[in-house]
Amino acid sequence: MLAPLALTLTGQALILFAGQTVPGVLVVLSGLALLTWELARKDSTLPERGPALSRNRAAIYLLGILVVAFLFRRFEIQSIPWGLNNDEGIEGLIACRFLAGERITPFSSIGVSRETLYHLLLMPLFRFGGPGIASLRMLSFLCGMAAVVLVYLLGKELFSKRAGLFAAFLLAVSPWHVLYSRTGLRNILLPVLLLGSLWAFTRALRVRRPSWFVLTGFLLAAGMYSYTSFRVIPPALLLWALVRRRFLGAAPITWKEAGLACGTFLALMVPQILVMLSDPAGFLARGGYVLTQTPDASISENVLFSLVMPVYYPARFGVMQSRWFFGDGVSLVYAAVGRTPESLVSAALMALGVVLAIARFVRKRAEAEGLVLFLVGLTVVTVGLAGPSLTRLIGNLPLLCLLAGCFLEEVRRRLGERFPGWMGVSVSAALLAGAAGMGFEQYFLRAGSSPKSMFYFAAPQTIMGLYASSRVPDHPVTVLYTEEPETLQFLTFARRGLVALQSDPQKMDWNAVRGATGRQEFVLENHRRFLPVFSELAKEFPWADATMLRDAQHNPEQPVAYILDVDPLKREKGASDTEAPGASSTP
Repeated sequence: MLAPLALTLTGQALILFAGQTVPGVLVVLSGLALLTWELARKDSTLPERGPALSRNRAAIYLLGILVVAFLFRRFEIQSIPWGLNNDEGIEGLIACRFLAGERITPFSSIGVSRETLYHLLLMPLFRFGGPGIASLRMLSFLCGMAAVVLVYLLGKELFSKRAGLFAAFLLAVSPWHVLYSRTGLRNILLPVLLLGSLWAFTRALRVRRPSWFVLTGFLLAAGMYSYTSFRVIPPALLLWALVRRRFLGAAPITWKEAGLACGTFLALMVPQILVMLSDPAGFLARGGYVLTQTPDASISENVLFSLVMPVYYPARFGVMQSRWFFGDGVSLVYAAVGRTPESLVSAALMALGVVLAIARFVRKRAEAEGLVLFLVGLTVVTVGLAGPSLTRLIGNLPLLCLLAGCFLEEVRRRLGERFPGWMGVSVSAALLAGAAGMGFEQYFLRAGSSPKSMFYFAAPQTIMGLYASSRVPDHPVTVLYTEEPETLQFLTFARRGLVALQSDPQKMDWNAVRGATGRQEFVLENHRRFLPVFSELAKEFPWADATMLRDAQHNPEQPVAYILDVDPLKREKGASDTEAPGASSTP
């Protein structure tokens, strides 16, 4: 298997580093074709996996992987991402509104009817640590760590401990997963609940205990409250239950077992069912509204690039929104610097893992490989209709890591049969180290240092919002901004009675400004739109204190905003000092 691996890695390098897309794709395809030929030979029997790891050794390895995952998700968390994305602001704002007394519903009243499980989980974090960036992203960090553990448990259940450990490591260092584990978006819940649902489902089929079927129904229902893309999973598992009995000859699920899972699921789905009954068109359109926003989209291209996105991701999808693709400010991070969402090594292993899984399913009717392939394929042809969005398709990532882990395990086992044992260990370790190093470089050194990648993380608005919320609550603060309103609303929510947000200078109430008797403060974004406002304020209050806000970490030379502190007490104090007998001044 070394020849297909070498060819695939070479082709991926041509695509990512040399800019040779067509030759690179051809070399990748030749590597996949060579692997297919090797697996199709009569003397290739696809033997059973090697000896299992001991429980203690697997636990030690998993602990080490979790340390790596922790470092990737917390390293320089104060500086990367550069600021708070507006979608993050919406997520935090929804939780804040719930805390402030708004009625909790299955879908939010802002942000295009978002599922609200993420926001319910945010509420205790906000109560404990206060609403803010740290509390918001802490939930995503915890979800990211949980997904690493769950992909190991699922890998162990479906394949082997070693395949599960390989998959857990690849997910721990995945640039795709690291991006969302450090960003406060609700889609990070999807991998957790997907992996948990599949783990409970496969274990229920193996041990046949009622509690596991109940847990399956519970996790599937929870997933429906996490992110819209999860809607594919419950019908997919129902369909798979029929497929495995009819075409794989597996033991059927009894009516009692089906009733336990479905009954639990439906009971917890009552709030969403009521919403669907009151507005069926709106409920169903929630998952497909993106398609209505992209009249020039090519459905076939969307599906194709959703399938191959770890290996090849066209730069034209690195946009926020266009007539052919509806993205977001997080999904475009890697495309903005000419990269795919995965590192060179991980992408190659995923592609080879898919081929290996297809071969095992076709030749041996391997149920585990068939289930993973079925879920990946169904997600691509449904969610992928709207294009290769990293945000919407994040559920496929841990499944692809599982297939990559299976391929890596097969490489290690076959090398161990032909060469000394250290050879397979060394090759596996080198590939994993390469995945970690390239994943670190891709997120921290390339995307994390690129103004183009970090543009939609709204560093200026984040700095202004943090400044406004930190002011002493004894005077009003007016913030004049250009964009990202939800970011500012979230950051200043605790001071919303004193902080006014204004994007239109024409709506300034100058009579109120001039007639104010107490202290007032103005934060004006460094933009030409607000130059007349600043000039008018300086003319009206020539004695006011003027300072600047700067981004000390990323762009210290360019002012982010100008601050004008209008305090009548300082004017009176200055006047009295000037009139005091014996007073002197130095020009």
